[in-house]
Amino acid sequence: DAQESRGLGDVYKRQILYTTVLRHKLYSGKLKCHKRKGSKMFVRKHGAMRQIVIENNRGGEGKHHICHILDPAQNPAEMNGKGKMFADTFLEPGSSVGVHEHKGDTEAYYFLEGKGLYTEDGKTCEVEAGDVTLVQDGHSHGIKNIGETPLRLSLIHISEPTRLLSI
Repeated sequence: DAQESRGLGDVYKRQILYTTVLRHKLYSGKLKCHKRKGSKMFVRKHGAMRQIVIENNRGGEGKHHICHILDPAQNPAEMNGKGKMFADTFLEPGSSVGVHEHKGDTEAYYFLEGKGLYTEDGKTCEVEAGDVTLVQDGHSHGIKNIGETPLRLSLIHISEPTRLLSI
């Protein structure tokens, strides 16, 4: 089992590296997207993504940086009316998102870099690159960066079709 776990860790590391390289090539203009005949292509360059910084997010401490990859608050069609947010985010060292309850939605975090302390319904555990968390409707969660480097994660917020998040 230990060898299997180590192998999965290597798979996640390769996947993160591959994604990071592709993202760099796309954002730097080295990877070109071509429109196919008859398709409706969607490409948003990194510089056009809405980026915000929230201080003391949900009663937490410090700064939470959010880059909206898909932004249904600006264009509800981007997630077919079923999502509130798909974002690349990071918390500065010592920063946190306070514990908050989810009502009518679900949220997943996929950790890319750093080390954090994740809380869900009063229970806590450490998280790091390659880990994923999922909080369901009616449950509460929060996250704190306990490392010395930024805690970077992708998040997706899935909701009922009529509810949208405005951040």
